[in-house]
Amino acid sequence: VVVAAPAVTQCYDRDKQAWSIKSDCHTDTVRLHMVYKDIHNVPRNHLRYVCWMAYLLRYDEETREMVPKPLPGAPFSHYYAQENSDEGIIMETDVGVKELKEPGCPYLTDKGQMRVQVVWTESYLLFQATYHKYDDVTRTQGQQMRREITTLQAENYSLERQLFSYQKSIAYAHSRGTYSYDPMTPDGRADDDEDPYPFEERGSQVDSKPSDT
Repeated sequence: VVVAAPAVTQCYDRDKQAWSIKSDCHTDTVRLHMVYKDIHNVPRNHLRYVCWMAYLLRYDEETREMVPKPLPGAPFSHYYAQENSDEGIIMETDVGVKELKEPGCPYLTDKGQMRVQVVWTESYLLFQATYHKYDDVTRTQGQQMRREITTLQAENYSLERQLFSYQKSIAYAHSRGTYSYDPMTPDGRADDDEDPYPFEERGSQVDSKPSDT
């Protein structure tokens, strides 16, 4: 596939379905817009799963050969249902737009065109009663929930260990008879300078004179 910058070109997959690739140079890096042109050919009540690899071909002066450079987001995949048109998928690249404007850019041909290689890896036609396009959403959410449950279990285990440690401290304080219910001593121990029997009456000797009456 040869894509001029910017331009639109057409290609076909292994099932002879038409696709188009449009280059986008309106950002800092070059982007490729992949559109499934024959999406209306997908049978009703079916889904079509397509997976592909995409490469930018770079000319190597030492070997004088075109070297494929995979795009950062490869491989790409998507589930397609029958629709009037496809919004397409954006494939990001790490090639700057300024780099394309430099003389002797290895990504451009003599005609100022950029070569893109697409390798079709998988293509399946799925019946919707067996597989739905939102099944991947359920799988992803299931993975997220399992990670959250694992995190909560770890936090719960940590809290249980702390609770067990507090219970051991309280039991130890009870065994020594130093446990206090005073909220001012959260560690469960009575202060040494406090009276352990604050409400107990103490006997005292008081000198008194007998009453005249």
